Amino acid sequence: MKARLLKFTLSIISLMLVAQGCEKDPIPTTNSQISVKETRQPYRVEPGCQEIWNVYYNTLTGAVVSEEYQYTDCSGSGSGGINDSGSGASGSGSHGGSIGTLAPNVILAAPPTNQIANISDHLKCYDRTQGATFSVYAAQPRPGTRQTWSGNMLSPNVGHTFVSITQGGITRVMGFYPALGISPLNPSGPSVLSDDSDHDYSVRINFTLTPSQLANLLAYISAYPGAYDLNNYNCTDFGIGASGAAGFPLPATDGSWGPGPNHGRNPGGLGQDMRLMPLPSGASRDLQGGQADSFNGGC
Repeated sequence: MKARLLKFTLSIISLMLVAQGCEKDPIPTTNSQISVKETRQPYRVEPGCQEIWNVYYNTLTGAVVSEEYQYTDCSGSGSGGINDSGSGASGSGSHGGSIGTLAPNVILAAPPTNQIANISDHLKCYDRTQGATFSVYAAQPRPGTRQTWSGNMLSPNVGHTFVSITQGGITRVMGFYPALGISPLNPSGPSVLSDDSDHDYSVRINFTLTPSQLANLLAYISAYPGAYDLNNYNCTDFGIGASGAAGFPLPATDGSWGPGPNHGRNPGGLGQDMRLMPLPSGASRDLQGGQADSFNGGC
């Protein structure tokens, strides 16, 4: 009898508190209410190895908000495979994704800080009668995966694809960017090229060019499109297109940034394809990652 009376009394108190506006606090939505839950979270486990992530969670609800890649002790080529997205080096398809859903107005691609003012002047030192080395770089959001973005969903890392050309002592490193911030809500705008010297990368392929291949590559870069489009022609499309112009087609794997119909070629998908694709004669591959070459040489 006493237990029933106590339960009834507590119920009355609860109703009074709600009536007085003392209900539970609303679910938090600000950065200050998000923290790191743990720093050793295996995202992908293979025999003898794993990838480690920071996991961000809501401090009041415990719900996971996003995950951020830290490092891996895996020596393999990562999850997925080129056959997941197409057949051969020129295949295409749809594979990849992300954790959580990005807001439609979040900036996915921002203007560069080292804009190339005149691309013809930038490329003038190359000798079109000689060969060169052409490199394609992919900075994957989560190295070794096809994820299209990583980090906090309020400021996501979507990675980057860029290229370089080296001939003797002349090196130029170039990437394709929007001139204004791009988001899923506003996916297109004017474009610019940037000097991407020393940019971080996850995977790189080096191709040996003949003089005619170099000439085709330089012509493609010089005529870069005037519009950047997140879904139809972004930095990864530029890298794929440049490689194709040089005679080395690359896979074109789609991935989604969400929400809605926003999807396209991306550094995560291309990076995985570059890790797994068969290489043509004379090409080499770097799976360790690091910093790209630097601007070098003049004429």
